[in-house]
Amino acid sequence: MPDQFTIQTSQNVTLQVEYASLGDRIVATLIDESIRIAYILLAYLLVTPSLQTTGPFPLILILLALPFVLYHLFFEMFNNGQTPGKKAMRLQVATLDGTPVSIRAYVLRWLFRLIDVQLLYGLVAIIAIASGKNHQRVGDMVAGTTVVKKVTRHNIRSTIFEEVEEDYTPTFIQAKRLAPGEVELIKEVLHNHSSPRSKELTQTLARKLEGYLEIPPQPSPREFLNTLLKDYSHLNR
Repeated sequence: MPDQFTIQTSQNVTLQVEYASLGDRIVATLIDESIRIAYILLAYLLVTPSLQTTGPFPLILILLALPFVLYHLFFEMFNNGQTPGKKAMRLQVATLDGTPVSIRAYVLRWLFRLIDVQLLYGLVAIIAIASGKNHQRVGDMVAGTTVVKKVTRHNIRSTIFEEVEEDYTPTFIQAKRLAPGEVELIKEVLHNHSSPRSKELTQTLARKLEGYLEIPPQPSPREFLNTLLKDYSHLNR
């Protein structure tokens, strides 16, 4: 069973993402259910005394029930695929093809919770996640989603960004125009310095980027490329 899959971030960076474990998903669900139960108990304690003296108010009861019913849909849709439980466990909803999760997908996941989680105390979801190759419950299968370990900015920064000092002053403002793929290429060329063609590749790439970014020829191609990486990281953080 695969433990990782590949996604393309909004910055066009390819990342290997880890599937959320069944244990983490269960703990996240328990946290969310505890919050929902606490809310409904608090609402009951606050509202019941007034209903006993003034009579039933169906509309009020429906309005009070909405946060309980829409809890997962609301948080996942408006909090980047994370309920409080998922956030605590550093999990988030993601699509299998790496595209942003659509409203339709969130709604489908929410609707199928009745089958996955509410029916047989979550047994359906547990069996589906444990036996499926993409760690999906039924709602995930229908929506084309799964749950993964959260993709953090640190993950992305470690892929294409360089660490720079807070007071760093960029040398080439044009570096902001670089595409993520070009930055990855620069890093690959610089890191493969032991290759027999390393010097030639470094010079060729430096000359092309100088022309593309309209920068005068620089005396040291390697130093130039390193500076571009730092400038890019500072200008795009």
